[in-house]
Amino acid sequence: VVSNSQNLARTLEDSGIGVKYSPWFTESHQVILSKENNEKFGSFKEISRKLANNNIIVDTEGRIGTSEITRLGLTDMMKVGQVVSDGIKGKDVRKDVTEILRNTGVKYCR
Repeated sequence: VVSNSQNLARTLEDSGIGVKYSPWFTESHQVILSKENNEKFGSFKEISRKLANNNIIVDTEGRIGTSEITRLGLTDMMKVGQVVSDGIKGKDVRKDVTEILRNTGVKYCR
């Protein structure tokens, strides 16, 4: 989960989305977006709405969690990060989200 969070944060930042605590980003299950995004892409609430319209659910405080996507077996955070970045930038990424989720399944710890 932490590795996915770090890789997602790095991918978002590389694509022009500001992430807090760069270059360390996170040691937890979530990525926290920087307030500098508000000027470029709208408030956290607007970013949340853009992503929700693309079937990506995040909160309205600038936090993106990776627990659920990790549980679904997703590990390609470069692909996930690019889709999230494009969604934040206002692109329609619903087909990309569907494609990413098509081959997932719940993963349990042993």
